[in-house]
Formats: sequence, structure tokens, C-alpha cells
Amino acid sequence: MKKYLNSFLFISILIVFGCSSIPKRQIPNALLEAQRYLKSAGEAELNLQNKRALNLFEKAYNSFTRIDNLEGKIKAGLGMATIYHRMEDKTNHDLWLNKIKDFAYLNKKDMLPLIKLHEIKIAYETERLKTVLELTRSFPDHSLIWNLESNAYRSLALIKSDQDYETEKKIINSNLGKIEKLFQKNRLEEPELYPFLLYTSGYIATADQSWEEAISLFKDARRADQELANSLGIADDLYALAKCYEILLENELAIDYYQRAREIYCLIADSKNCQECARKLDFLQ
Repeated sequence: MKKYLNSFLFISILIVFGCSSIPKRQIPNALLEAQRYLKSAGEAELNLQNKRALNLFEKAYNSFTRIDNLEGKIKAGLGMATIYHRMEDKTNHDLWLNKIKDFAYLNKKDMLPLIKLHEIKIAYETERLKTVLELTRSFPDHSLIWNLESNAYRSLALIKSDQDYETEKKIINSNLGKIEKLFQKNRLEEPELYPFLLYTSGYIATADQSWEEAISLFKDARRADQELANSLGIADDLYALAKCYEILLENELAIDYYQRAREIYCLIADSKNCQECARKLDFLQ
């Protein structure tokens, strides 16, 4: 009996030491690596570092592919589509967008609203306001965050189209406090939404001709964008403030804010807005 017991102990020791030499699962580490690439790509995207963002989104996509994480692949693929759009490469934009749509329709239908949000953003940036309104009219009731972002774009499109925006205004106002709390607790999955909602609320206030409220909201948006180091967002906030002061005939402040916005736009190679600020400064000075 003892002989068998000794044999059993010997085998058990081999098993214990043998198991300890088996490599640990690498999926969690691979997932963290993919998420890091995605986060860094998003930061580069906010600062219009297109080539760097494209490279990082591609690395994120490949990392998510290795572990067959479809949600990550869709987010990274949409990031690549966004950058190709910025680079005016329609062929690659459409290629990636269609590829990601196929993934979502077949296996990840809960990500379809995110794809629709991408299409809304592109339509807004290209000033196709009618398309923005069509896409946001039937936005899926899925995520509060995604719904609020869609609603913000709808609000801006309605104002620019001289249409009623009261319903959208109420939706943003009723949820802004909740989003602010999540942002302050660092629990907002897409933290750039908070300053975007503040900016949208400021834009709505300008449409209401509530200038003091608009200025306060744009300043709050700037502070939130500064926390995120979102250069493009900061420049947009500064430009909006300059516009308010220009309308109020406070030219010194308008010139100051246009100059600050211009410096950032030029620094991040946003030539269109850089030139627009220069034109405003020529007019005011």
C-alpha cells in the first residue's frame, strides 16, 4: 500500500510542477494591449494626428482580431474609417465601413447604433443636414450615451436648418447633470461626450439668444475638454466664445478668443478653421 502511495505522491508532485510550467492564459494581456492601442488611437484622433491614429487603430484592430473580440474590432474599424474620411480617402473609408457593417449585421447587432452614429457624424461634418435629421429620426433606443450623442447632432442640425429644437433641448437638459456626475467620477465610457453636450447646450443658448448662458456653457465645455487634452474640442469651444463676443460687440475679447482658437487649429493642421479664424481677425482688427 505504501509503495502505491509513494508512487501516487511522486505522480502528484510531477503534476504540480508540470502544471506550473504550463504558460498562463494570454487573453487578458492581449485584451489590455488592444484596449491601450484603441485608447491611444482615440487620443491621436482628437488631436487630428491622422497618420498616428490610423496606425494605432490598425494595431488595435489586429490585436482584437487575434482574440476574436468583435466589439473591439468594430470600434477599431470604425476608427480607421473615420481617419480615412478625414484624409478624404473615400475608397478606404467605404471599404472599412462596409467590412464593419458585415461583422455587426451577422454577429453583433447591438453595435449597429454605433455604426449609425459614425454615419451621423460624417453627414454632419459634410454639412448634409437633411441626412443627419433622417438618420437621427429613428435612432435605436439602445445606450443612453449613444442616444444623447445622436440627439446632440440632431439639435445642431435642427438649429442650422431653422427648425424647432425644443424637444431635443429638453432631452439634453434632463440628462446633462447625470452625464456630468459620470464624467466627474471618471465613469463615463466616452468622456468626450460631456464637453460635446455642453458645447451643444451652448449652441442652443445662442439660438435662444441667451448670451450669458451660452458663454458660461462654452467655458465649461472648454474646461472639460482641457481635462481630456482634446485640442480640437478646445479650439471649437474658443471659436464659439469668440463668436459670442463678436455678436455682443466685445471686440477685444472676440479677437483674443479667435487668436487662441487659431493657434490651436493651425497647430493641429486644421487648415480650414485656421484660415477662418484668420479671416475673422482681419475683419475685427
